[in-house]
Amino acid sequence: MKKTKIVISMVLVSFAIMLSLFAVNARSSTTTTDNTDKGLVVGDINGDGKTDSIDFGEIRNYLLGVVKDFSYIHGLEAADDNGDGDVDIIDYGIYRKYLLGIITEFPRKPTPTPTITVKPTSTQVEGLEIERKFLIEAKNIPYDLKTLDTYEITQSYINFSPEIRLRNVDNRMFYLTIKASVDYRGMVREERNFWITEEEYYNLYKKVEGNTIYKTRYQGPDEHGNTFAIDIFKGDLEGLAYYEMEFKNEELANDYTPPSWVGKEVTSDNRYKNGSLAQFGIPKD
Repeated sequence: MKKTKIVISMVLVSFAIMLSLFAVNARSSTTTTDNTDKGLVVGDINGDGKTDSIDFGEIRNYLLGVVKDFSYIHGLEAADDNGDGDVDIIDYGIYRKYLLGIITEFPRKPTPTPTITVKPTSTQVEGLEIERKFLIEAKNIPYDLKTLDTYEITQSYINFSPEIRLRNVDNRMFYLTIKASVDYRGMVREERNFWITEEEYYNLYKKVEGNTIYKTRYQGPDEHGNTFAIDIFKGDLEGLAYYEMEFKNEELANDYTPPSWVGKEVTSDNRYKNGSLAQFGIPKD
């Protein structure tokens, strides 16, 4: 687990630098401050001691509703660029001006970091993807797919170990994701997601390895109210389809009983990981 976190951290640092270089008209320098002892740094939304395009991506994610909370414990305070007590489109505009060099500092002045007590929770593990995956046949799907949330996904990889993934959703949402397995079963993986711009996406796409995956994802609630995902693949992977369920913790994942209509579970079979599909195609059992 510790080794995985070290690898993820090293990759995150590398890609933070890469994304900053790819950002058009981005500031050529950033502010570095020790947040622990010297107080809150306005604009340092992810708590890495810098104010850059990575923080800008976090505030966009928050305003779009992609995330409900910031990754840094004081992210909400740091994102309030003008100090009016709200994080809104005004703060977004101020941050954009800052990155473009139109302004050289934020309107709000730094204040001492507030003391916040965080209570541990057993319902969700931060930064982990806990998921089980099953093969299915499209003809056996008991749902009317037209009634489910639908997404057209283009997925490709910059690296396979650790897994560094680019995802284009409906040609309007773009993500960079870094994953690494935590347990031998492949059910638990450490995951970090970054919302990126379309231009950043296509710049990073130049570094893609392997084949690009095309699939349609359908999401909806099962009979117990849990959200499932059905992936139906296209192109070279046509004929392959998955039923996936993501969980808040391992206990829920282990206790889960899949519906009777799904097929073989492939959670632990690395050949069915999307990264493997991009390299080797559909497994030949």
